Amino acid sequence: MLRPDSGTQPDGRVIEPTVDAPVDAAGGAACTLVPQSGCSGATPACDLDAAGDTYCRAVTSQGTSNNHCSTATACKDGYTCVGDGTTNAAVCSRFCTQDTDCTGTGSRCVDDLTQNNVVVASVCSNACDPYGQTGCPTGMGCVPYLDSAGSFTDCEYVGTQQVGQSCTYSADCDDGLICVISNNVKTCRELCIVGNNATCSSGSCSGFTTPLTIGTVTYGSCR
Repeated sequence: MLRPDSGTQPDGRVIEPTVDAPVDAAGGAACTLVPQSGCSGATPACDLDAAGDTYCRAVTSQGTSNNHCSTATACKDGYTCVGDGTTNAAVCSRFCTQDTDCTGTGSRCVDDLTQNNVVVASVCSNACDPYGQTGCPTGMGCVPYLDSAGSFTDCEYVGTQQVGQSCTYSADCDDGLICVISNNVKTCRELCIVGNNATCSSGSCSGFTTPLTIGTVTYGSCR
């Protein structure tokens, strides 16, 4: 189950197939992801199975957006276990239908989960600090993004590209770097806070044509 790829958003993710046999919601009716309803007792969480259908599952751990998961049951109700399609550890992600379902600065309802190219649900991006690199699960970096509706942050398994090296997405760059296009060439640059040149190891902090603002902080790149 993949999330569509976009040039300004994170790469696609897949829903981790549950290891639990799907069971019908109470009374055989489909349960509801947002808000959570239709499940109770030993299987209190409404989730998606590998086919993209809703079902009620158990909760063995109260995993949230800052927690890795190996099975669906490791995430609390309202969350699902989402991977990136590689061998990287999956993380719990919160179901949403609109931005107001998401909490924390930078978190928005932007990650679509699809089955056979059809969107079956959405999850919140992670609220995190792209300059301080805090708020993400171990081994992941905070990456800022910009789309037609504004800015947001998400936790990604970042790459190893360094300052001045080529990139396609910001997640290709090492922690604290951002992929910037200039003269039709994309390279990794240091992320900085506009108005504070001290956030650059050298040079000055320059903002983007369309401001990249997360909360009250506007980010740019060092030049």
